[in-house]
Amino acid sequence: MSQRVAIFDMDHTLLSVDCDYTWKRFAVDRKLADSDALAEADRFMAAYDAGTLEIADFLRFQWREFIGKSVAEVEALCREHFVTSVLPYCRAKAKKEIDICRAQGMQIWILTSTCRFLAQPVADHFGVDHLFGAEIEVKDGLVTGNATGLYPCGEAKVAAAREIAQKAACTLGECRAYGDSINDLPLLKAVGMGFAVNPAPALEAAAKSCGFEIFDWEN
Repeated sequence: MSQRVAIFDMDHTLLSVDCDYTWKRFAVDRKLADSDALAEADRFMAAYDAGTLEIADFLRFQWREFIGKSVAEVEALCREHFVTSVLPYCRAKAKKEIDICRAQGMQIWILTSTCRFLAQPVADHFGVDHLFGAEIEVKDGLVTGNATGLYPCGEAKVAAAREIAQKAACTLGECRAYGDSINDLPLLKAVGMGFAVNPAPALEAAAKSCGFEIFDWEN
């Protein structure tokens, strides 16, 4: 079956860093967050890698600095964060793979559990027009910090991919997906072709068992 859509995870796939963690470091440096936020971020990242993340607790922590700011303020901070903390870690091999998929006529998507505000500058850098990220509620022009819509993590990434396929007027079997974490495994198994990119040990073992191609995109 021909592939019509290419779906890319963002953190540790297109990037060699995790934007949720780099955001916290940026927030500490900018004195938007206390220094102990980094240790808390480490605990959440370890839980994510283990597939045991408590999503509600994580989002309350992760989006704390956005609360009460206007959309324009949040977007400006996220652009600054991208330039200072993310741009050097954009993988050149990821850009080449995106270009290959686009040349083959595929629609390109980024699918990430990172919030859309943080992910948008990454999508812009890679020239990706379609982005499915975690959505934060905006009320009366201000960011509330509350999640809205589908939070695309783990099994929920499959539901997100179904929405993507529907928008592209194709089936999941006509999609391919790229990811690095055990949290991406349900998505990689659901689509027509799954690719493991610099996979964490748990995903690497699963990828070998499932016969997924494994890519090395280190800078």
